[in-house]
Amino acid sequence: MKIKVYGSLGRTRSEEEDEDVDVGWAWIVLFASFMTNVIILGANFAFSVFYAEWTEYFDKGPTATSLLISMSCALVLAAGAPASILANRFGARTVIMVGGVISAAGFAASAFVTSFELLFVSYGLLTGLGNGLAFVPSFGVLPLYFRKRRNFATAIVTAGSGLGMILYSMLFEYLISTYSWRGAMLITSGIVLNVVPCGAVIFKRECRSGTAGFSQYAEFSLFKEFSFYVSMAHFFFLGSQFIYVVFCLRYAVDTLHISRASGAFVVSSMGATNVIGRILVALLSINPKFATANVRFFLLHFSSLCVAVTLSCYPLCQTFTMACLVSALIGLSWGVRFSLTPGLQMDISDPKRFNAAWGYLTLVTGISFFIFPPLAGKISKSTGDSASAFYFAGVMSFMAFLLCPLLHFLWWSKQSEPLDLEESKFLLEPSSRNSYNHTGNHGKTALYSP
Repeated sequence: MKIKVYGSLGRTRSEEEDEDVDVGWAWIVLFASFMTNVIILGANFAFSVFYAEWTEYFDKGPTATSLLISMSCALVLAAGAPASILANRFGARTVIMVGGVISAAGFAASAFVTSFELLFVSYGLLTGLGNGLAFVPSFGVLPLYFRKRRNFATAIVTAGSGLGMILYSMLFEYLISTYSWRGAMLITSGIVLNVVPCGAVIFKRECRSGTAGFSQYAEFSLFKEFSFYVSMAHFFFLGSQFIYVVFCLRYAVDTLHISRASGAFVVSSMGATNVIGRILVALLSINPKFATANVRFFLLHFSSLCVAVTLSCYPLCQTFTMACLVSALIGLSWGVRFSLTPGLQMDISDPKRFNAAWGYLTLVTGISFFIFPPLAGKISKSTGDSASAFYFAGVMSFMAFLLCPLLHFLWWSKQSEPLDLEESKFLLEPSSRNSYNHTGNHGKTALYSP
């Protein structure tokens, strides 16, 4: 029997896949994925700073302006499904680099637009699409480089968006006041180009047969599982939290009568605690006592409930200090919850299908990002009370919380299922035995996966 070899050293596929797993170049890839999230998600989630600028400059009203911001952020996530399929076909490296170039072009073009409609094309479409192409593959490559420290790696990467939110909120405020919003967009274009070298350091690709068709790249088998539909519903309601990102600054300025600089600090306080929450999960994943899947699911339950409660409490704030405190609690619970979801989703759908699964789930979240903020704006307008938008966000987030125990049960029920033929073959592969010791049944949930 012939053994297919890879590279000049004649390595087998197992040896090729084991190279730089949890060591060496894997940490370079982790840093690149982290920085991609800092640049991509940080810029998008901090764009509420531009909300007041665009509302005043183009005179289109709060609903149209929130729709523009929602469209861009929604596309970041909605592009997840095609991005994951393209990454499975052409490799994450190519897709991330192309995404960085498209995003930078969108920001640069936005600096020169002369109408609100053109801004929809440049910022809403181009920037959102480019950021989306880069975002999902930056997560999808992690199972290729991490096994024993998989949950630690995903938690660290998710911390990038929180850090980016802190940095961009302050940076955008400074750039707008110094160079106007047009100058801020042009400078941001240069920053986003740094996504290209981040993608360039990724070399590994998922091994697939030469006859693999579209259905295999797209992993349509996910849609045969009830648990995946529950995950999709869960991620849809998770998108309601973006209502807070769009409206929190405007509410603080108009209702609490604080300066826009102080309002930006309210947003930054959420970003700071968001990072703390994600780092906390990363640290817990190192300890075997706290890194079990059961513990991570219970943390997901608690943090999801906290998000719903704190979102509803934000309009009750009467002072700047209280707004910062509640915003910080929102960021902390949000950070803990979001840093848990990638690792738990790997457990539910299995690491080999994670890239496609994460793409579909971010697509669902992107749809909710596009729907919820404008809907919250209409509710606020019809009731004549801007606080109603945050109450609506709290109710939708509570729906997400209600689905957490069901996901936990579906995961638990899989643990008693016998191995199928493919899983048995997986265990016979030398390169997979070490992974099995830490991840349990292939396609089943890890009991301990730091």
